[in-house]
Amino acid sequence: MNLKKTAAVLASLAVICMGSMTMVHAENQTEEAVLETTENQITESEEKTSEDSQWTYKVITNNETGEVYASLESYLGTDTEITIPSEIDGNVVTTLGDYTFYENTAITKVKIAETITDFGNFPFFACTSLSDFEVDEKNEIYTVKDGVLMGDNEQLLICYPPAKTETEYTIPDGVVALNPAAFATCTNLKTVNFPETLERMGLYCFAECTSLNNVVIPESVDALSDFNFTGCTSLTSITLPDSMHTIGNGAFFSCTALDSIEFPKYIMEIGQCAFVSTGFTEIEIPSTVQEIGYSAFGYTTDQQGQIIAMDTFTVKGLTGTMAQAYCGENEHVIFESTGDSTAETEATEATKAEADNSDKEGMKPGVIAGICAVAAAVVIAVAVVVVKKLRGADDSDDEDSSESQPEDEDITEE
Repeated sequence: MNLKKTAAVLASLAVICMGSMTMVHAENQTEEAVLETTENQITESEEKTSEDSQWTYKVITNNETGEVYASLESYLGTDTEITIPSEIDGNVVTTLGDYTFYENTAITKVKIAETITDFGNFPFFACTSLSDFEVDEKNEIYTVKDGVLMGDNEQLLICYPPAKTETEYTIPDGVVALNPAAFATCTNLKTVNFPETLERMGLYCFAECTSLNNVVIPESVDALSDFNFTGCTSLTSITLPDSMHTIGNGAFFSCTALDSIEFPKYIMEIGQCAFVSTGFTEIEIPSTVQEIGYSAFGYTTDQQGQIIAMDTFTVKGLTGTMAQAYCGENEHVIFESTGDSTAETEATEATKAEADNSDKEGMKPGVIAGICAVAAAVVIAVAVVVVKKLRGADDSDDEDSSESQPEDEDITEE
């Protein structure tokens, strides 16, 4: 699977789905981007080729501080062991840009210079022969631990070398975030153990880890990023914590061996194409879900990689919730009711009343809080459905869902 191609397919679907509203939103984003650029006072040169013809790079200028530095955009040479230069054509090199070594299958080792302070998105994506990193001992930000590139006092995992031969890896305690594509195309890994300190996983974090077969996400993670496990064709089991509220766009795209999943108790958003080309033929969607992206369920891909509707797919859920609404928007998907959302709300309210009475008899406050939390989640779901019904059967559901995408720690999505 090609990262850029996959992202382009989903972007095209988003345009079709959102129509003119997307155009308006895009214009607003453009205006915001211009303002942000003006506020930051950052300017970039056109991409240049270095005098030694080994690199393309941009010169970045901070107009407020006067700082001038270079960002390496691509490697043009043929060496298998690469040393990142600390200077290029008279400019200090501080950054690797997006896709610097993208799909370079020849390189085996990368040496990080003392001056490097930042990495763009996906600089080592699909570098399938890369097995080793080395960092200049004077670099104050980045280190190598057990062969893995780390940053920010080992709180950020930058890249696990795709060519490492180990089949199991335990992310060290203290790691808070995984960089975009941190484990992408690590085809030897079968098991990854997560620390309780982990909070965020970047875009395409485990993309195309084709041997990964069992994943347990810790309670500390409340969202899966876009394309988090896309292309993990051996993934058969994943445990999501109840704390998780969002599953991003394409999160399980082309996880062909995944044929069932238990959603978290308080899941609220399921992104566009989240479960395209999985092993599902049916799924039960909780009443807590407030948004489901276009083609999240009931779609697969053809031989050309285009997303198409499945012949048969069933969604189970309470009548009057997003489960039923999704089937209304995707007519080939069959809706199977598991009950009525109004009846469930009434039953929950009755349970809450009993809990209040029990409190007078000495029930522990923690038990009451748990019951009230469940009741609140159900009431919120019902309220969302009522609002949607009042708006009428137009295309606003798709537009609304496009406006509430999960924030991904300032990561630029491709």
